[in-house]
Amino acid sequence: GGDGDGGGDGGGDEEGEEAEEHGFYFRSLAARAPEVADALGALREELAAADASHDASELKVWALQDLGVQAAARVLAAKQPLRALRDLCQNFPFLARGLSKGPAPRELALEVDRLQQTVWGSSFSGAFLNGRPLPLVETNDLAGLLTTMTREMRTVDELQTAGVPPLAIRAMLSLPAAPASLRVSARHPAVVVLNDIGRDRKYARWPPSVKELLRPNPWGQISFCRKNVFTMVFVLDPATGDGQAVLGYLVDLHAQGAPIRFGIVLAPGATRRAAADAAGGADGADGADGA
Repeated sequence: GGDGDGGGDGGGDEEGEEAEEHGFYFRSLAARAPEVADALGALREELAAADASHDASELKVWALQDLGVQAAARVLAAKQPLRALRDLCQNFPFLARGLSKGPAPRELALEVDRLQQTVWGSSFSGAFLNGRPLPLVETNDLAGLLTTMTREMRTVDELQTAGVPPLAIRAMLSLPAAPASLRVSARHPAVVVLNDIGRDRKYARWPPSVKELLRPNPWGQISFCRKNVFTMVFVLDPATGDGQAVLGYLVDLHAQGAPIRFGIVLAPGATRRAAADAAGGADGADGADGA
């Protein structure tokens, strides 16, 4: 079909927004004035031929100082950023002159400068996907690249299947990666703590010192201590079968005396969803009785 990316001049813009070329939007101009479409095509070819003989090496020093920011601004402003990034990377020497005449947003320049000074360093070189580093710059690990891309695509598919709006998905994917050492606080008001190992009488016979965790146990298990060392927080909707199964699992662990502090977080809208389901069931029953 003719929808591929390599379908001729301007074919890459068929599915996205029109890119500015040499200060003109030729496709828009041709649509507004069809009678001069041939002349616009000739002008476009002439400008492209002129630019083909001038690459980034002929730009002045002052035109190069913001070139990176101008390229980033064009990619960020595109409706299809990946396609814009691909086109820039493949044709950068010939697009540099046009980029140098574009805007360099001050906010973006300040953010780049901040990251270079505090996070990456001035000579940093790297590639990221949704904030995750790609193994390309130092290791050139193509298998690792495919693994990372597949994982990110699977995450997007799962979020879309769950009905998460596209804007929310984009915001979630932009979140920073979790640190290697992750600690979760159970003090948030949304967390309902069900037990306290340090205070409940059920655990009073356990030693109070955390040094007990280092003491060898003849049965190969860790020793218990009267501290909230381990915490399990369950996010659930008790009105669903899955939520009730999770509650049953929690009750079993607690009954077996597991050295764990348990907490639950009710899923957002759980009460409203249960009420809606109940109302829908009642309506269905009424309809059946009426039939």
